[in-house]
Amino acid sequence: ENKAGIGPPSDASHPVLIKDVAYPPGPPANPRVTDTTKSTATLVWGKPHYDGGLEITGYTVEHRKEGEEEWIKDTTGTALRITEYVVANLQPRTKYHFRICAINAVGVGEPAQIADEIREREESPDFELDVELRKTLVVRAGLSIRIFVPIK
Repeated sequence: ENKAGIGPPSDASHPVLIKDVAYPPGPPANPRVTDTTKSTATLVWGKPHYDGGLEITGYTVEHRKEGEEEWIKDTTGTALRITEYVVANLQPRTKYHFRICAINAVGVGEPAQIADEIREREESPDFELDVELRKTLVVRAGLSIRIFVPIK
């Protein structure tokens, strides 16, 4: 409407979709190796400080040997929903690099990287003594004794 009066309506505009701006997430927080065996490494991490404006839908974990270029994807199929993963089938006494990426509806975010050497941990054996073996045993000097202890 103007001083001349009301004019005819304009043609309809093209439809517009309104949505919030979203981006891929940042790297997962505080990634670290918490445990190693001769062939596995246990990785843990926290949620990213920046989620890109959307909910984190999962994580991917990859590893590579020191000196190699190719990353091997450890999480296959759907992305992990938890913030812990055990990477298996590693070689002992070898240094590995690990990287973890967060995923949201927009895509995969920046990786968080860590490096660690796979070492065989020293484990003390677990055993159970029979009630009879908990008593004091007296053996004459020079004689032998045989004790059977199941070790787990």
